Amino acid sequence: MVTKIVQLGCLVSFFVIVLSACGEAAVPSFTPSPTLPLPSPTSFTIPMEAGSLQGNQYGNGSTAIILSDMDQTAWNAVPAVLVSKGYVVFTHAYRSLGTIADDMQAVIHWVQQHGAKKMVLIGSSAGGLAAIRAALSNKIDAVVALSPPLSYLNIAELTNDEAKMITIPKFIAFADQDSIIGAVSSAIYDMLPAPKEEKEYTGSEHGTELLDAHSDLLPNILRFLDTYGMKP
Repeated sequence: MVTKIVQLGCLVSFFVIVLSACGEAAVPSFTPSPTLPLPSPTSFTIPMEAGSLQGNQYGNGSTAIILSDMDQTAWNAVPAVLVSKGYVVFTHAYRSLGTIADDMQAVIHWVQQHGAKKMVLIGSSAGGLAAIRAALSNKIDAVVALSPPLSYLNIAELTNDEAKMITIPKFIAFADQDSIIGAVSSAIYDMLPAPKEEKEYTGSEHGTELLDAHSDLLPNILRFLDTYGMKP
């Protein structure tokens, strides 16, 4: 397992996070518990030009985390853990594989309109790429991408010039034997400017499978969020 951490001093951001801490913070003590209760979700529906977008809200607060994956139930205990830390969590379904970017954009706007003061995007697979690209045109404060590809269907390929524009804190995690994306996630990490962190695992897990297979990943994501001032 390889861990890379790159920080550029203390950053200060306006919209949602980014009171960047200097130095490396300790990984918070956290042991996943299968009995950690998941709050009852509040469902929401966003009307779209073609159909509608369905999602769930867990907890309340002004620091929002949007979890984006093809299957919004794939996050398992993650929403419960995040809510226990004071975050308000949103999951959502995709209308189709061809609408991932548009659907994420709609959820971002919906969450902003409903009182979020800080916002983090955590995306899995194509959702990770969509989260990274969303930071180009939205006031996002941090991005976590699990096994992001370089491009996917109608999600445009991330270029070097675009990557250099994403100056908010970024966390990229992937497995070194992932047969779906190969070494692409590492290449994306190399393209992105600091501040950024990378977690590379030995294995073939993809997307949310990383969270199930590697118990240290979620604690490291929590530490990353704390380091850059996202803790509620």
